[in-house]
Amino acid sequence: MEKWLSASEIAKMGLPGLPATKVAIASRAAREGWPVKGETGLGGQRKVYQIPEAYLVRRAESRDATKQVYDPTMGSGGMLKAATDYVDEARKHGDVSDAELIREIVLGVERWLEKNGAHPDAERKAALISLLFRYFQTDGALDKEKMDQLLRAVA
Repeated sequence: MEKWLSASEIAKMGLPGLPATKVAIASRAAREGWPVKGETGLGGQRKVYQIPEAYLVRRAESRDATKQVYDPTMGSGGMLKAATDYVDEARKHGDVSDAELIREIVLGVERWLEKNGAHPDAERKAALISLLFRYFQTDGALDKEKMDQLLRAVA
């Protein structure tokens, strides 16, 4: 059975390895040549896509990995290590969800501020994190060099 979904619907699914905005989904679909067709509805014409199987397989693998991360018998130290390992592995494969991306950005900002002796107030720090999240969410991947350049420019 072929399932056709709008970019917005795909973005809401939160699939590992895919961006979380409809614009970024449409861009990825065009770049990777996903099957696409026009569909007419009450709001007019819209594009709908078929998600490549590779992203659906990653979703199943991600669910299995998440179950391993949140094992209450591990204790908080074990869960933290498992979560860190999971994020590191996901990053190697380019499978970074929004939550993982935020985590990486927050850690990167904190480390950069500490290394550079900067002490912005909480509101400024939140603005930096928000700016970086929007930038890297569109790109779909975190680039530490680019983050360092952006922080130098705005911090």
